[in-house]
Amino acid sequence: MNESQPVRILVIEDDLVTARLLKKRLEKTGYTIEHARDSDSGISKVVSENFDVLVVDYSLPGRNGLEVIRILGAKGIFPSTIMVTGSGDERIAVEAMKLGAKDYIVKDDEGRYLEFLPRVVERLLSERNLIQEKQKAVAALTETQARYQALFENTPLGLYRTSPDGQFIDANPALIQLLGLPDRESLFNMKATDFYKEPIDRSRWQELMERQSVVNSYEVEIIRLDGSTIWVEDNGRAIRDTTGKILYYEGSLQNISDRKRTEEEFRRMLVANSAIAELSNSLLSSETIESISNLVLDNARSLTGSIIGYVSYIDPLTGHHICAAMTAEIGELFQIKEKEDLSGKIVGLWKWPLETKRPLLTNSASGDPRFALPEQNKVVIKRFLSTPVLLGEKLLGQICMANASRDYTALDLATLERLASLYAVALERKRADDAIVRARDFYITVLEEFPTLIWRSGLDGRFDYFNKTWLAFTGRSLQQELGDNWMSGIHSSEAQKFNRVYQSSFRARKAFEIEFRLRRYDGVYRWVINTGRPFFDLEGKFAGYIGSCLDITEQKEVEEKLRDMSHRDGLTQLYNRSFFEEELARTERSRNYPVTVLMADVDELKKTNDTLGHAEGDKLLLRAAEILRVAFRPEDIVARIGGDEFAVILPGVDTGVAKTIVSRLKSRLEEHNRSYPDRPLQLSLGTATASKSMPLTGVLNEADERMYQEKMAKASSTTRNSS
Repeated sequence: MNESQPVRILVIEDDLVTARLLKKRLEKTGYTIEHARDSDSGISKVVSENFDVLVVDYSLPGRNGLEVIRILGAKGIFPSTIMVTGSGDERIAVEAMKLGAKDYIVKDDEGRYLEFLPRVVERLLSERNLIQEKQKAVAALTETQARYQALFENTPLGLYRTSPDGQFIDANPALIQLLGLPDRESLFNMKATDFYKEPIDRSRWQELMERQSVVNSYEVEIIRLDGSTIWVEDNGRAIRDTTGKILYYEGSLQNISDRKRTEEEFRRMLVANSAIAELSNSLLSSETIESISNLVLDNARSLTGSIIGYVSYIDPLTGHHICAAMTAEIGELFQIKEKEDLSGKIVGLWKWPLETKRPLLTNSASGDPRFALPEQNKVVIKRFLSTPVLLGEKLLGQICMANASRDYTALDLATLERLASLYAVALERKRADDAIVRARDFYITVLEEFPTLIWRSGLDGRFDYFNKTWLAFTGRSLQQELGDNWMSGIHSSEAQKFNRVYQSSFRARKAFEIEFRLRRYDGVYRWVINTGRPFFDLEGKFAGYIGSCLDITEQKEVEEKLRDMSHRDGLTQLYNRSFFEEELARTERSRNYPVTVLMADVDELKKTNDTLGHAEGDKLLLRAAEILRVAFRPEDIVARIGGDEFAVILPGVDTGVAKTIVSRLKSRLEEHNRSYPDRPLQLSLGTATASKSMPLTGVLNEADERMYQEKMAKASSTTRNSS
């Protein structure tokens, strides 16, 4: 009984004495009792109020108890009813039960039925509660099934169930849409193997299922009904019978084509950043415009995956459009050679960027309304990418690429535009250098608008000129920068080094090149490469230095990422052996003693590789790496130095602390293995400590020997136990 809502019982009894006895007896049990003296008032109460149990006497004024039950039933009201009769007439009892009564009680002269009535009420309430619980369970099951079906039908993931031979058993609408099928029936007429671009991928998937019953994040390229391909991530499991036989597979497919494209674009972006950063120095050191153009052409082709293309410039004296570098197909297409004029020969897509000073990208060249080619052309152009080479609004040339093996993307266009910017700078710098050779100090008029940061120093070594680009970069006036004042913008950790290099180069009258951080107008320090060269007046006498600064911040960031990658183990992402040895030498030089070296070896890795495959062996190594990674301080150097060997440098750790660390590490290992009862990870450990200055290679060898002794002791113990 729910104490917050007491059970309400209505007693319909015309005898007031009997009614009072019934009420008193039932209230002792904790029930709430209402009384009606006749059938009509009783029916009215039941209709207007909620009662859990109805106790109705058969003999009532007007309508009898059977008629009360019949009228309530006609109204659709069926409380748990007990018929009370003054005689043992079974016909009344049977009729009452037919009409919906749950039980009946016969009055006796001694009043024993009053003691029996509460037990009948309790039984009826229990039966009602059981019925209600059953109804709730059925409703909950129905709701759960409905929710599951709704979830199955409406989830955006493609859900499947297939037999071991690939026959589809069930699939949701998202899977049908993912595969490009018109309806479910079409899917059931095909097999899962029909959609794999490479059949070997299905075989590998089934091998994994057979071995481990679960496959997560399995990436595979599939073919849709229309022939297009997409990348999907498969997460599935094998359902087996009691004998271990696979009954069917079930899982989900998610379209990850966008993610794969993003990953590929990011990889290509890193490659492009690195290549362009390296190219920037090469362009500015090249001797001729043709060599500059060939460098740009080679990088444009490799970074965009293009087969054919050319790089051109506008001759500032004649205005001719000169082809400075090209692939063989361009010569065939336009019937030209390198260094020849393209004016009047290029048409359509090739000419449009020059006329509009806007870039152009199309992956359906022949369908583009701007498409046109010379007559009798044998070169088929499928995809096209081009950008004008601009310096401000000034047109300096063009870079054209065509026929990549894949569609061009916005990244390709951005890469080409960056190459065009470098090419423009290189062209202008080359022309500026040529102008300096021809007219010495006349270069100032060129350098003033030059997009590169330019400076000059005089015979006294003091800086007497900075161009507009420099001043815009630093946000300072020419007066603020003159002399040595500009060096206040160099990062404090690098200013002294620059001054030393500059002074020694100035005395020796030789060129120099140095990298440092220079403060920009917004307070942000940017990495620049400062190149300085001595220059001479018209009589050939030394007149001072002229130099330039190029912003190489992006290049430095890429180099830093690559440097970090070179120090990392490819599998575990811990430090590698090379970095570990460097840090061991550095720690020895720092004399930060005591120093402890810990060696760890993954037991039975070869056995795992030989019996379960290298993928399982790699999982052991990754588990070992994770345990070691979280077990040590940020300043400790944790590295993988061999196939199954790990090493840790612990600066400032003596022998006592080292024992505590080893004990804690073993506890972590035991805790970890509780999650892998069938495939526990075992490590052999060894430590050695240098309490004072001494070669750390000896400490490393000592730790390695102790680790080896522990491994041999384990092997010996295993042999004794097995025998």
